[in-house]
Amino acid sequence: MFKQLSIAVAALLIAGVAFGQKGLTDYTAPEATSDLWVEAGKGSYNVEFINSGDVAGVQFDIRDKTIQENGFTCSGTLSAAFQTSCVLHAEEGFLRVIVFSMDSATVPDATIVSVRTTGGAASFTAKQARPSLSGVIFSDNQGRNVTPDHLD
Repeated sequence: MFKQLSIAVAALLIAGVAFGQKGLTDYTAPEATSDLWVEAGKGSYNVEFINSGDVAGVQFDIRDKTIQENGFTCSGTLSAAFQTSCVLHAEEGFLRVIVFSMDSATVPDATIVSVRTTGGAASFTAKQARPSLSGVIFSDNQGRNVTPDHLD
């Protein structure tokens, strides 16, 4: 009985070592991901973007019925090498933003859009809903969709 128990324990140890080694050698760190979010400020908010290096085009809508003509600045900190188009659809309550470069360069980390709030403070209380991003699409330099799942 002791011999059978020893064999079983040895088999478990060998399996554990083999599993542990396999787990260590097969492990790959998760890839960095690009992201886009709304950052509140005093009397304004910004749409901030970080790029893991594969995004060459960005499109999204800012849902905020309080945005007014001349109440936003496109391409907040992007260089002149990038085209930024912002079109306000006031009746529908959103601002559509598209960012790309003519030579398919990757979009750098930046503030893409700055929006001034009409109330003077970007506290986003129950009376003024926090702006939301929708229709987010990231594409690589081949036009493939590389939008992270959490932004779909």
